[in-house]
Amino acid sequence: MTIQGMRDRLLAAFLAERPAMLRRLTRRTGSAASAEDILQDLWMRVSGAAGAGRLDGVDNPVAYLNRAANNLAIDQDRAEQARRLSPDEIDTLTTVESEAPGPERAAAARQELEALKAALADLPARRRAIFLEARIEERPYREIAARWGVTTRTVDVEIRKALDHCADRLGRRRPGR
Repeated sequence: MTIQGMRDRLLAAFLAERPAMLRRLTRRTGSAASAEDILQDLWMRVSGAAGAGRLDGVDNPVAYLNRAANNLAIDQDRAEQARRLSPDEIDTLTTVESEAPGPERAAAARQELEALKAALADLPARRRAIFLEARIEERPYREIAARWGVTTRTVDVEIRKALDHCADRLGRRRPGR
């Protein structure tokens, strides 16, 4: 039989058997979409093999197509099994502790933030502004110095004094102090 003749014979068998294969595969996979995917894959493979002349020995195209569809469903099952998590993996994932702070840590952080705001409010206006520009807005010392008409050394001193004040108010020790 010619390659085109075999391909035509397989296409006729595929079209005739497609509804029945779709029903069987849908029952087997539990999904019409998966069954459709298997049938599409089946036709692409069979058509390519027939076009390459590798299906000359197929005497019963219907049986061949059904067996090939079943094999593809088995392959799909195996691939899905490989992607499924084991019970131990699920336990590990569900017992991972949250990195989010608990209610006690969140309350302590809010209190500390309020204390820091109060400490900053106690600073002289220029010192507070220089500190916020350097630490919050991340402006370079040269830019801050030019804006305030002071030296970069003065900016550094103001920031250190602001840090010392805030550390004292929060009951902390600054490193190197």
